Amino acid sequence: MEIELSSYTVRQKIILALALLTTVVVVPALLFYEHEQIAFNFTMVGYIILFMFVIELKQERVMKGISIILFGVFFGVYYVDFFTAMIGKDSVNVELAHNLNILSNLAIFSCAGAGGSVIATHADKTSTDRENPVISETVIDRTQDIRILTEHTLKLHKKVNAIVSIGIILVIAMLVIVLNK
Repeated sequence: MEIELSSYTVRQKIILALALLTTVVVVPALLFYEHEQIAFNFTMVGYIILFMFVIELKQERVMKGISIILFGVFFGVYYVDFFTAMIGKDSVNVELAHNLNILSNLAIFSCAGAGGSVIATHADKTSTDRENPVISETVIDRTQDIRILTEHTLKLHKKVNAIVSIGIILVIAMLVIVLNK
């Protein structure tokens, strides 16, 4: 199973690297210094960004579905257990335990749904009793609509990039503030 990163832009690669760094280095460091709630917030941000990247992986359908499901199991079971072990099972307060349970369920169910859906699409395309779609002979030219849609998509892409950039700056600022205390 080879992951193709060449299709990602430099910005996407940087965001992926920051998300991995956050989940693998920053969260354990915050837990070590007993900042559980901030570590949980970083964990949520890291999960959401990594989930989006797992969804966007360029792979065959079945392998992609299995990758998404395994990511959910890893994050929902193993990462939550790691998080709890770093704190100490006896030191986890009720609110944090509730939040970790929500994270676990979110990771498992969102990835199971997305991965299962990808696998089901493959299964439907390869089934023998599949109905063939009726193809219309009428050709409708929607070139102008596609151009407008492309322009709107580019504007939206710029706005999303700005929001992500501001979010990263805010996360780094929060981290600097917390670690300087």
